[in-house]
Amino acid sequence: MLPEKTTDKTAAREVALKLLERAKAMMHVSLSGLERDQLSIANHWAFYAISNAMKACLAFEAKFSRSREETYQFFRRDFLRSGIFPEEMESKLAYSMEVHMGLNEEDYYLYTIEQIHTAMDLIRTAQDYLS
Repeated sequence: MLPEKTTDKTAAREVALKLLERAKAMMHVSLSGLERDQLSIANHWAFYAISNAMKACLAFEAKFSRSREETYQFFRRDFLRSGIFPEEMESKLAYSMEVHMGLNEEDYYLYTIEQIHTAMDLIRTAQDYLS
């Protein structure tokens, strides 16, 4: 017997909220790394905070993905291109996805700060969306 739609939406919301809490925890680790001047750690955890915030929004709509690239593609189609999230978020996330692995030493600090700001903006926007 299939569950009622309200149950499905409730379960999807619970998963989404857990993923958003995970994103917030990752953001906390990222900020701790930044405070200790561990830029690699700060950058890494900010990137995964972004990924989990995107997954939270997708889960809320009962959509799931298998890879980071798929998560970004679905999120971009369903939340950025559709206008649910602010237009400027698309360029921030695209930049984040493109350069996450290809940083040089001179750009690391600046990029890490930018990555953290992007993660914080996305988590705030996702929190509003899920509320």
